[in-house]
Amino acid sequence: MARTGEGEESFTDADGPEEELSRKEFALLLTRDIAIAAILVALIFGGMFAYTQVWPPVVVVESESMQHSDAQSYLGAIDTGDLVLVQAVSSKNDVVTWVEGHATGYQTYGDFGDVIIFRRPLGGPGEPPIIHRPILYLLYNATSQTFDAPTLAFLNRSWWSASKTDGPLTFPFGINGTITMNHLGFRGGKTWTVDVAELNGSGYRTDGYVTMGDHNAYKSGFDSWLVAHTLVIGRARGELPWFGLIKLTVSPTSTGCCHGGWGDPAAPRNSWDSLATSLVLIPVGIFLADYGFAYGERLWKGYRRRKRDAEPEAADSDEPR
Repeated sequence: MARTGEGEESFTDADGPEEELSRKEFALLLTRDIAIAAILVALIFGGMFAYTQVWPPVVVVESESMQHSDAQSYLGAIDTGDLVLVQAVSSKNDVVTWVEGHATGYQTYGDFGDVIIFRRPLGGPGEPPIIHRPILYLLYNATSQTFDAPTLAFLNRSWWSASKTDGPLTFPFGINGTITMNHLGFRGGKTWTVDVAELNGSGYRTDGYVTMGDHNAYKSGFDSWLVAHTLVIGRARGELPWFGLIKLTVSPTSTGCCHGGWGDPAAPRNSWDSLATSLVLIPVGIFLADYGFAYGERLWKGYRRRKRDAEPEAADSDEPR
């Protein structure tokens, strides 16, 4: 109810202009929030693509082959359910192997050298890419059907040995037997052998990387293939831990996580706990930020209104009496 004149009153319907204004404000705020969210998503993915030069710019880690523990995930290591950024590589010079990294002290994800994402050699169409560490790069000699490993010269001679089946080995060229490497793995101390003769006989007659998962260094050893650089999609550069578990829960892979649904033991328990905590804290944080913004906006409007109302009073007090 409002007084309009001497003895006159007017009434404002509770469902009238004020409620209509409130609905309009709500619609505007909702539209603003949706637009801001869409712009942020576009900026994030645009920035990721600009940085990686690969689309999609992330891969989901589906198995434990790169973990640094059987049962626990760690920030800075690549664990089941992590989202890993993939940065494009234009040439072999963009990839640092374990051998080369050891010589310079260069490390990523807790061990020497880079981590690469690649298509499995001789794999079928539609197979998911693999994320492993390149240990050594071999050069193929088509004439002699042998391999050279010149970067082994970076390692102390006691750290490796190689064999040639048809004569003495010329350091370290013409290898057609085996290459044995010591002190492998992120903890060190592991020894594994590359069967070069088997690679040759299996059709991997190309220059390429000998690869191994960090976790496999303590379980199964080198991968049974040679990865040509043309199969490399990119190198791992940064990660968002845990959040790939959402995708794996909705769409589990044939050989990895997460056929058992939420909490599948194929992923570390602390990754599931961290994801659950994040899924609670993120919306709560967004709500608190939005509430704080709205509260600050109301305080500012109230201050402006009080200041505006005080100006006529100040003007009246200055009039001569």
